[in-house]
Amino acid sequence: MQMKKIILSLTLLCASLVSYAQTCPTPSTTAAHVTLDSTYQTGTYRSGKTNIGLCWYNNTSTNITATQFRVFYDKTAFAKVDTVTSLNTSFTQYLQYVDNPTGGYVTITLTYTGTNSSFTLPNGKMFQVTLKHSSSLATTYFTPTDMTFSGTATFPQLSTTQAGADYALTLKNFGGVFKPQVMSFKGKFVNVTGTASKNLTVSLEKKLKTSSTWSYVKDTFTNTLGKFFFTDVPIDTTAWDVRIAVKGDTMGVGAIVSTSDAQRINQYVLGTQSMTGFDFYSSDVNGDNTVSISDVYGVYARVSGRFTAWSNSVKDVKFFTVSEYTTVTGTPATNFTSTYPGVTNFTFNILPGQPDSVTFYVMVPGDANNTGYHMARLTPIEIQNPTNAPNHLIDETVEYDFVAPTIEVNVPSLTVDEGNLVKLPVKVFTGSNKVGALQLALKFDGDLLEFKQVLNSAKAMN
Repeated sequence: MQMKKIILSLTLLCASLVSYAQTCPTPSTTAAHVTLDSTYQTGTYRSGKTNIGLCWYNNTSTNITATQFRVFYDKTAFAKVDTVTSLNTSFTQYLQYVDNPTGGYVTITLTYTGTNSSFTLPNGKMFQVTLKHSSSLATTYFTPTDMTFSGTATFPQLSTTQAGADYALTLKNFGGVFKPQVMSFKGKFVNVTGTASKNLTVSLEKKLKTSSTWSYVKDTFTNTLGKFFFTDVPIDTTAWDVRIAVKGDTMGVGAIVSTSDAQRINQYVLGTQSMTGFDFYSSDVNGDNTVSISDVYGVYARVSGRFTAWSNSVKDVKFFTVSEYTTVTGTPATNFTSTYPGVTNFTFNILPGQPDSVTFYVMVPGDANNTGYHMARLTPIEIQNPTNAPNHLIDETVEYDFVAPTIEVNVPSLTVDEGNLVKLPVKVFTGSNKVGALQLALKFDGDLLEFKQVLNSAKAMN
């Protein structure tokens, strides 16, 4: 994890629950049809019902005045058919239905009752079947199986001509697939310098409104712009509460802590520089609410790899609320590390009536010089002696993600004879830059060479 004093600016959009707009696909065959649409939107848990629209389509020259058919539904997801209603009341009609919740089907009849001798059932939306949800629909059985005209309980599918004779009826299913209720929201993490905070893990969690237990849904990561997205996640927010969770106890400081930070903390200890605001937090790596030579030692131990974590269980990342941040930065000379210690993990509940954005501040202990996301990238460059290819050294160049003064580190190429002691001179050219601390890495072939020691020249120490 690569971060430092980051301002977390989340802009969250909780999408409204999707409503279903019924369509009437046109069958390609010449016949009288009752059709199921390709998809249906599952109703919300709060409503407790789902509406299924069916259409009528007659592309024959025969006038049709009545129809009868059966349609099957998921009897586990739906407790029963609540009602069957007409979606076209422009003509006088007689509509009846019989539900069989044990079998999971409803039988429907519709007939024209007027006196027009040239009447035919008009094409378009004709029936609405309202299904009552079972108690399991929102929890253990979220998405119902498809609607269908096929089932074990057969029933004659017919229509009626103007003359009162039976006429063939085709039942056409264009899919009958249920779409779950979904929600979407997005956010953005921004460094205090205005740069994006990349590759930050954000989790989505949910819990039933009747429960106190949160469960994991999925993770996402911030992109190169610091943005993250949870899009069309199948969660019915009338049954579930949702929140995002950022867990700092799983994040590490990466390579942002260096000997430069140790030197700056040492200057705080000596009093040559003064601490303000979050300097108390970034310098107090052992968590004793004071800044001393022990913190300087801790940073050196972390940089060298002897420490893999801060002492006293101090975490690598801490989060602060806006009010805490305002207080800490509003009185620069005051040490608030004991009053507002920060938290390692945080969550943000997405609930009705809350603002659509929230701000958190993030601080990394040990990064006293505030380089933060300006990570150094080590690029290995292999230097070989053409006359003695197996014996070589590997140099590492250092590149920074931000504009900073540069120095040059020169490592010579040389041959190695077996059994010899190899002294490798490393020269540092600083130009006009004053350098207070330096860290670099030299790789060597451990099968051919054995490390002995590092010696500093007196000139380097001055």
